[in-house]
Amino acid sequence: MLFGNEVINTERLTVPHYDMKNRGFMLWPLFEIAPGLVFPDGETLRQILHTRAFDKLNKW
Repeated sequence: MLFGNEVINTERLTVPHYDMKNRGFMLWPLFEIAPGLVFPDGETLRQILHTRAFDKLNKW
């Protein structure tokens, strides 16, 4: 998903994950462990979760 602030685009690897900002199931758990996360493009995890409609995940 992420590797620090690295941006990697090769034939076999894309970091950050190309669509992770649109996947609540990836973002909510990440928010639990890193609520202050800033993506390499400067957008914060908190901003993404605030501006997009994601259903909060239910824990089993």
